[in-house]
Amino acid sequence: MKNIVNVLIVENSKENVRLIANQLKKIDLKVNWQHVSTANEMELALNQVHWDCIISNYSLPEFSGLEAFALCKEKKIDIPFILISSVLGEEIAVEAMKMGVNDYILKQNISKLAISVKNELNKFENKKKSLKKQIQLESLFNHSPEGILIIDSTGQVIDLNPQIEKNIGLSKQNILGKKIWEIQALFISDNSPRKNLNYLKNKWENKVFLLNEDEFIKQSSLIRNAKGETTYLEDFVKPFQIENQRFYFISQRNVTQRKHAEEEIKTLARFNKSTLDALSVNVAVLDSEGNIIFTNKSWEEFGLDNNSDLRKINRGTNYLTVCDLVPVDSPEYEMAQQAAKGIRDVLNGTSIVFEYEYPCDSPQEKRWFLMNVSRFSGEGPVFITVSHQNITNRKIAEEKIKQQDQQYRLISENAADVIWVMNPFTGKFIYVSPSVEKLRGYTAEEVMQQPVSASLTPQSYEAVAKGLEDALPEFIRQGKGTLSFTSEIDQPRKDGSIVNTEVTTTLMFNESGEVEIIGVSRDITERKKVQEKLKSTEKYYRTLIEKTPDGIVLVGTNGKIKYASPSAMKIFKYFDKNDFPKPSENTHPEDLPKVMEIINYIIQNPNEIATIEYRFKTAENQWRWVESTFSNLYNEKEIEAIIINFRDVTERKQAEQKILESERKLKLFVEYAPAAIAMFDNQMRYIAVSKRFVIDYKVKNPDILGKSHYEIFPEIGENWKKMHKRCLSGAIEKREAEKFVRSDGSVDWVNWQIHPWYNLDKQIGGIILFSDVITERKEIEEIRDVALIKYKTLFDNFPLGITISDKEGKIIESNNMANEMLGLAKEEQLKRTIDGHQWNIIKPDGTPMPTEEFASVRALKENRKIENIEMGIVLENAQTLWLNVTASPIELKDYGVIITYNDISERKKMEAQLQEITKNLETTNKEYEALNEELLSTVQQLESAKNEAEENAQDLKEAQKIANLGSWFLNVATGQAKWSQNYYKLIGLVIVNK
Repeated sequence: MKNIVNVLIVENSKENVRLIANQLKKIDLKVNWQHVSTANEMELALNQVHWDCIISNYSLPEFSGLEAFALCKEKKIDIPFILISSVLGEEIAVEAMKMGVNDYILKQNISKLAISVKNELNKFENKKKSLKKQIQLESLFNHSPEGILIIDSTGQVIDLNPQIEKNIGLSKQNILGKKIWEIQALFISDNSPRKNLNYLKNKWENKVFLLNEDEFIKQSSLIRNAKGETTYLEDFVKPFQIENQRFYFISQRNVTQRKHAEEEIKTLARFNKSTLDALSVNVAVLDSEGNIIFTNKSWEEFGLDNNSDLRKINRGTNYLTVCDLVPVDSPEYEMAQQAAKGIRDVLNGTSIVFEYEYPCDSPQEKRWFLMNVSRFSGEGPVFITVSHQNITNRKIAEEKIKQQDQQYRLISENAADVIWVMNPFTGKFIYVSPSVEKLRGYTAEEVMQQPVSASLTPQSYEAVAKGLEDALPEFIRQGKGTLSFTSEIDQPRKDGSIVNTEVTTTLMFNESGEVEIIGVSRDITERKKVQEKLKSTEKYYRTLIEKTPDGIVLVGTNGKIKYASPSAMKIFKYFDKNDFPKPSENTHPEDLPKVMEIINYIIQNPNEIATIEYRFKTAENQWRWVESTFSNLYNEKEIEAIIINFRDVTERKQAEQKILESERKLKLFVEYAPAAIAMFDNQMRYIAVSKRFVIDYKVKNPDILGKSHYEIFPEIGENWKKMHKRCLSGAIEKREAEKFVRSDGSVDWVNWQIHPWYNLDKQIGGIILFSDVITERKEIEEIRDVALIKYKTLFDNFPLGITISDKEGKIIESNNMANEMLGLAKEEQLKRTIDGHQWNIIKPDGTPMPTEEFASVRALKENRKIENIEMGIVLENAQTLWLNVTASPIELKDYGVIITYNDISERKKMEAQLQEITKNLETTNKEYEALNEELLSTVQQLESAKNEAEENAQDLKEAQKIANLGSWFLNVATGQAKWSQNYYKLIGLVIVNK
């Protein structure tokens, strides 16, 4: 996943944006987010930034979250999309997920957002990697420059890539399903006995099908393909195993161009040599050190015929050394020094061309020769040509011109070459032969009236003027002799065209002692064309040999390397051809026998060409795979070697192995994928299918590759077929929990997605169906949904208060009783944690309860059930709510504890009243006991007083009787009065009853 992700928040509430941003901080990635609230703002943001994820509120004032999602789909933006809502019902959420929304989060569960975002980003990244890998695997197969063809153990073609179609000119439809020998027979002449199918079949069965896994066969063939084109093909055949099934991988390479190039190189080599040998000029080719590496036939014959020193200067000799060894007192010393200097100037780049005239008399005649040294143009090693041309005739002509002016004029006026005389100081022609009109279209008189500059192109005039400026002062200083030089210059014609001329210019003193320039101009247009053609051919030939990436090595009859091309040296990391090892020395021991077998074979069969792949060790002791073609040129006198043309195919061999591995992985991935996967071509024929697909859809015959999807599932209706067409046009379709009625009447519930797949040329090759039969899960979900409804009903209507927290103690759920008991709205509770400062909790004794003693905090921390903790919550109205609390940990991911509590405030109130009554009773009882003691004392006193009173009453009675007094007694408690007998008598009453 990327370290930095861009998240677009679609939300109109700043408070909600803040909550979302805070959750995004919990992701261990750097998150850049932007907030938009309208459709226009969102569209602008989508156009300006590449987003990795979108989080949208479900309900917005101007447009909805689903409309925001639809805008993404309209713009074909496929990134994780998450909805957030406080009212998102189950049905709406399911519908949103069906539309393609990746996840939805309830605002009261906002803490889950960070996890959801990270999970969806991971899923999306894995999805991209998977698709990319799939495209890469398919591209390796479909876009390989090598033809790839897969056959099974019966010889039936089961797959091929487009290059096979190009190689043999048949379409894939005409190849698939056929036997490999049936395909081969199509390209064999009808008269050939090899066309017999039994013969071809036996060849495969008795040779190819008996190969071990580590063996392979390579063979070449020349065919006339279905288009009538002659094609050279090289086939590499190797078996491989998937599970217990055997297949054969055939890599086919079209080597037609290489074959033609090889033939062309051979033809050019013969042509160049023949051309050089046909020249009358003596030609030698020197390397950068001055060593002669080639001489033509004229050079060799001249040395033999004339007993010349050129015989000593031949292939293998250093030309410069020969020149330097000429003795000082030799008459040839000066010429040798001039020649050596000219060669060195050309080799080091000081001069491009060096020309030098020198005498070379034979016993029979006087002769003059022109030495020409020129450098090969282009990149690579430096080579020069040294040619010696016999110019005796020209020199004799010059001598005759000097000696016989009249004869000179006669010759000049009738010669095809233009002869002219010029004053170097005035720049005027003194004489021009009439042949100038044929050369340039101007008459001699017209030319003589023109300045020299008009007879040359600006570039040629500049070169000629500089040459004269350099040569003339020294020539005048010497005051004698002549000075000649030849150059090629361009001259303008009267019709405006340009003619190429070779001009031989001689500085001389006339009879008056004045310096004159005598020149001969020759039309060399045709010669230039020939030279250019020769140069082009030579350059092409040399470029093919030395610049081609394929290496070329010449192995002599003694087994030593005679020549190694720069590419060969580069491939094997050698800097000197003398260090280049013999094939027998550095060939891998396992490959050496077949290499030597090939060499022996072509030695015995000179007209044959053999190609083989083997491993060869470089100067750095690394093994490289090479594909070599061996040709026997022992009979070619100039070569006398075996030519090995080879190409470094190490990367190709590694790529072939990777292709095989990728092929196996792709097939294994599709076949054993845990999901039901089917891959179709654009005709809806199966090209890959997983075992899960066969099992889930109860396919009776699993051998369905190449068959039509509609043949296997005839119950597929027109709606599905139309959808397939849309996907084949680039659409992506998917459904969640869709009902699928089978032909037997059974019903399956399926999640599915259909995506088009593309070749690297971005052309749709077909579609891929990913599906998951969820019938069993659907039934479980229905049971779950019923259980969920029951749970929610029970949860919301349970007579106890229930609160649930997450692992961090944040409250994530509460039921109706909890909201009612605590007097807090559910939204307010979800803002709190179980140990938050908002709670004012007291112990039963009225003292504050520390948070670590809360039943919920203890259960979360100690991971055990904490039961029957009494605690008081002081509410905002200052009243205390007494609760009996039990808290238990929840063994589920993202959940902390469940807290249940019941209101015991009434019980606590009754207990307080009971305590007050008990206290009052205790006080009353103590007072009663004290009173009882006091009453007992009073009774005792009264008893004593009574006794005394009775005694006194008796005495009183006696006294009253004596004193004739009456008395009465009033019982205050009963209100009754008691009179004495004397009292009755005193008031005149008679006592009736005693």
